[in-house]
Order: sequence, then structure tokens, then C-alpha cells
Amino acid sequence: MIITPHLLLGAAIGAKIKNFGWIIVLGLLSHVISDLIPHWDYGSGILKKFTKNKSYKILVIFFLQMLIDGLVGLIIVFVIVWQKNMLDLNNLSFMAAGVLASALPDVVLGA
Repeated sequence: MIITPHLLLGAAIGAKIKNFGWIIVLGLLSHVISDLIPHWDYGSGILKKFTKNKSYKILVIFFLQMLIDGLVGLIIVFVIVWQKNMLDLNNLSFMAAGVLASALPDVVLGA
């Protein structure tokens, strides 16, 4: 799945749950569950295309897509946090943990 929904789910989990252990478990679980939903994915087949063509342009485009997607997700989270005036350090740390946990599988697997 694209990264933005994972980041939003993770931030929501972190905003509601105030326990780092549960945030990590629920963030990872939310990632797995949301990936079960049929969706478009810009990374599907990228390694096959790269090994076939040996074109680094394909990899650069893939990484740029991931970077832009991640930045869009973080901007949306920041705007929501700013508008809801949830800028205290405790709240931000829980939300950051949720964002990291929910995005971790894609970061580790690179897709």
C-alpha cells in the first residue's frame, strides 16, 4: 500500500493509545491489515523491471515516488496535529511512535 495511509493510521493510533508497547503492536498490526485491502501499489514489479532492463532510472523513479508519498503523509499528519493543537511533547512522541511502527514494514522491505 502507499505510505500515506499507513502514516495516518499510525498517527491516529499514537494519538489515542498512550502506551509505547501497544502503539508499536497496533501500528504493525494496522499495517498488515491495511495491506490486505486490495489497492494500487507503485512498487509492484519494480525489481523485475530493473533486473530485466538494468535501468537505474526505474529505481530512481520508484524512490522518488516513495519519498514524495512519505512527505505528503507527514505533511498531512503535521497539519492535523497543528490544527488540533496537539503539539505537546508527550502527544507528539506517541504519534511519532505510531507513525514509525506503521511504516516500518515498508521501510524494512523497501516497498
